[in-house]
Amino acid sequence: MFKKIIVFLFIIIFLFYNALYFQKKDSNVFYMHQSIHYSKETDEKVCYLTFDDGYPYYNTNKMCDILVENSVTATFFLTGDFIDEASSTTKKLVDSNMIVANHTWSHKQLKKLSKKDILNEFTAFEQKYEKITNKKLVKYFRPPGGIYTKDKLDYIISLGYEVFFWTIDYYDYDRQNDMGVTYAYDSIMDNIKNGDIILMHTLTESNVLVLPRIINDLQAKGFRFGSLEEFTKNNV
Repeated sequence: MFKKIIVFLFIIIFLFYNALYFQKKDSNVFYMHQSIHYSKETDEKVCYLTFDDGYPYYNTNKMCDILVENSVTATFFLTGDFIDEASSTTKKLVDSNMIVANHTWSHKQLKKLSKKDILNEFTAFEQKYEKITNKKLVKYFRPPGGIYTKDKLDYIISLGYEVFFWTIDYYDYDRQNDMGVTYAYDSIMDNIKNGDIILMHTLTESNVLVLPRIINDLQAKGFRFGSLEEFTKNNV
């Protein structure tokens, strides 16, 4: 009898922790929707360069110059407080044919925002962008940290946005713990596949230094760099 009780308790504990595990695991699983993008299924050797955050602005300026010198178009998912503070950098990106896209106004995780908060953040972002650039915002969005809930993404899509995640990223978002050029280079070059969306942050000096080499060596491998506008047009 005692053994049966022990076995029963063990099963209950196992099921409890198993449920917690899968609840945690499934809290941010791939959400499939025609307006949500992780990569592109293609036989063509094409990839898509994207950058998050913008800070510090001088790195963003340098990256913009490198992209222009190499005739590469990329998308910068920036926060509203950045485009407000670094308006000249924002305008430079747009004037250089880069896409500036929405990363929320304040970089708060979606799960911490109500739908009203999201609308306020997005409206403020769009208005500030249009004031700085005199252009309409291309409605592309990336959730801060890649963290979301399905209902919040559904709401953002209802506002007319395409949502972009990524297939290649690495630990490059801590300026105080820059992992180095070799780490950044290998993280991309060892994992690249057709149709990948590459996420880089503008925070580390290593990313600035490695960017020309990444562009050159991916092109040497036969890859070309597509724009997200091309991505969405071809996905329709």
